[in-house]
Amino acid sequence: MKSYSNSFLSFLGAFLVLLSFACDPCEDIPGTVRVNSNDVTGPVITWQVVTFANTPSGPISSLQLITDLNATVNINTNERAEIRLMAEDAESGVTWLDIQGGFGYTCNNPGQAIVFDGIIPGDRLFFPIAESVCATVEASYPDFIIDATSLCSGAHPNLSNGGYQFNGSASNANDILSLSTLTVNIFPAAI
Repeated sequence: MKSYSNSFLSFLGAFLVLLSFACDPCEDIPGTVRVNSNDVTGPVITWQVVTFANTPSGPISSLQLITDLNATVNINTNERAEIRLMAEDAESGVTWLDIQGGFGYTCNNPGQAIVFDGIIPGDRLFFPIAESVCATVEASYPDFIIDATSLCSGAHPNLSNGGYQFNGSASNANDILSLSTLTVNIFPAAI
């Protein structure tokens, strides 16, 4: 009887070891993927641009999803835009996102102008790898808001031109980097 129980325990132990290899630790963590170490592609970057405008007919809004590596959108001074950087990698996950860039615009009145410019410093947002084998499939950076309705005021109420440039970057668990640039031009509203 003793040798039977030892044989049974040995087979049970071997079965459990094989079963543990068959289990995917990422299945228990929603929104994750097992990192594919053979993946040679970076995350797919998408810019989500939502604009809101007040018009004589009432408020309107629009949504654009932009996957171009170098894209330009235009907004007017009667609009507000929410810019969101998103990344997806179904093979190796997303480990971090970052936005850097700059802005500049000119406010004027007859005979005078004031120029404003600045930088958008990078601030990487990390998505840690779970259990060293699972990574987040989709991730997004917090919204960056451009309120073009309030850029110029006071003694220099007219915007003559302006814009923002966002340089987005994302990396996956294999340290493969993806880059994308979004330029937002701001024009005086026609209405």
